[in-house]
Amino acid sequence: MKAQPKHMTAYVELEITDYKTFEQLVEEWSATEQGCSGTLMFEWYISENKSQATLIETFADEEAQAVHMKNIETYGETFMACTNPQKFTYLGAVTDVVKERVAAFGFTYQVMQGGFRRLP
Repeated sequence: MKAQPKHMTAYVELEITDYKTFEQLVEEWSATEQGCSGTLMFEWYISENKSQATLIETFADEEAQAVHMKNIETYGETFMACTNPQKFTYLGAVTDVVKERVAAFGFTYQVMQGGFRRLP
């Protein structure tokens, strides 16, 4: 039997309410996450008119997600002040511990049912 992956991906859709603050936040928060070995991906996508954004973040496992939650203590207040989150979704191996950590955000969850991943 093939082992199930332990990684999880958060997908966040949001409205940008203060682009200048948001732009600085993205730069600083991305640099912090890049220094976290368990953060496999932390990518921001921004609409042409700079009013909408999508954040896609992938963590190697539950422990890596816990490190990310500590970063939210640093960046979360600014994030909430310059955005209006619309939808939070977690994909993959989301444990009950992770669900408890993110309960206040109102995430929905989807479990991987099949497919493959080809990384360079």
